[in-house]
Amino acid sequence: MPDKPRITGVPSSNVAKLDTRNEYEKSIEKMKEVLPYAIEEWDAKATFLKHKYDGLIKKGFTEQQALAIIKDRPIFE
Repeated sequence: MPDKPRITGVPSSNVAKLDTRNEYEKSIEKMKEVLPYAIEEWDAKATFLKHKYDGLIKKGFTEQQALAIIKDRPIFE
């Protein structure tokens, strides 16, 4: 009867398979990594939207019209 093959190491192509965390744990870790950048992005977008809203009102749109434009249009056009 032949000897069983010995496992001497893990092939590099299988390294990713060694991560035993579930997808939820990985997702949380990724969110923690990007959170500071997301907050910075939200702050910039909020500032831009506020300026856009104020600019629309200065140009003669009503508050309701300006809000509708802000809600219906992409942030950056």
